[in-house]
This record gives sequence, C-alpha cells and structure tokens, in this order.
Amino acid sequence: MIIFSFDFGLKKIGIAIGNTLTLHSRPFDIIYPKTKKERYIYIDKLITEWHPITIVVGIPNIYDEFGNIQLSYLNCKKFSNQLKERYKIPIVLINEHNSSIEAQEYLNNKDVKNDDAIAAALILNRYFESKKINY
Repeated sequence: MIIFSFDFGLKKIGIAIGNTLTLHSRPFDIIYPKTKKERYIYIDKLITEWHPITIVVGIPNIYDEFGNIQLSYLNCKKFSNQLKERYKIPIVLINEHNSSIEAQEYLNNKDVKNDDAIAAALILNRYFESKKINY
C-alpha cells in the first residue's frame, strides 16, 4: 500500500512515496506552488492517482532556540490539518529535525534543488522505522 510524505514549505514542497509492504521510500517530486489553489490541484491529482492510505508530514520543532513558537511549525500544522480535512485519510506528523541537512549531505551539496524530495524520503523512512510492524 502507498504512503506519501511531504517536506512542507511555503515556497516548495518535497514529496516522497513509499510502500508499506517493502518499507521502502524514494524521492518523488518537488512542487513550487504559487498559491494554495495550485498546491491542492497537484496534491488532488496525487491522491486520486495513487490512493495513499496515509500521508506523513515532516514537522519542525515547535520552539526555536529562544523559546518562541516557530512559524514553520504553525504552517506545517495548518497544512497537515488541511490535508486531514480535505482527504479524510490518516495524517501522521514526524519530526523533520535535520532532514534537510541530511539530504544535502547525501547529495554532497551538489544537487541542492532536489534536497526537499530527499528530505521527504528521509522523513518517510523515519515513519517506517517508528512503526516496526508489517502492514
């Protein structure tokens, strides 16, 4: 069964796809939506074509180093709530801490434009590791 993962940002969203039978994930795409409408036109097509059983969203730490709630955290929470309402499938939040840095290291800082899709795959791998069960 299919699972999607999103590394959400307001300017771009990294997307990975995974399989619950093989517990394997791979980078899928990066989108650069200019509007919320553009974002959901693309995601609607993904959901319709692939019928994922779950969507995993990478979420940053809630607080910054000064103890303030991070705007990126609030944006990811809002995005995940919109996904839940729109698609009526389970949404799982996974800590994305350092996933973009790990993606850049994986790419040896050469192909930085694809780091968001790789970060989404790393987030999905964290989800699979956290489950430790077969679907």
